[in-house]
Amino acid sequence: METIASYDHNGSTTIAAGATVSAAVSCPGFVRGAFRCPTGWSGGASVSFQVADAIDGTFSALHDSANALVSQNVTADRWYAFPAAVLAARAFKLVAVGATGAIETILYVLKG
Repeated sequence: METIASYDHNGSTTIAAGATVSAAVSCPGFVRGAFRCPTGWSGGASVSFQVADAIDGTFSALHDSANALVSQNVTADRWYAFPAAVLAARAFKLVAVGATGAIETILYVLKG
């Protein structure tokens, strides 16, 4: 039986106090994952995503085939699966619906 290699990456990204967009996360080769909004999350009721073809590329808002913004309703201290389209890109940023009241550290797990 052939063993199929897989790999995991655990990390975090931050949104600065008063900002809405996180630092970029590189995700080439990953096919699924999840993120966690921290306890005390102050970024609003949803997050959307910006994606790029490289970690140092130009990031743009991610939309679905109906041209709707890809977003996830969120609550503090909960884990959420990344939409598959996010991980189809080579890099992503999380975008809070509102400016954060403090530095927000968002944990993530990516699986390849």
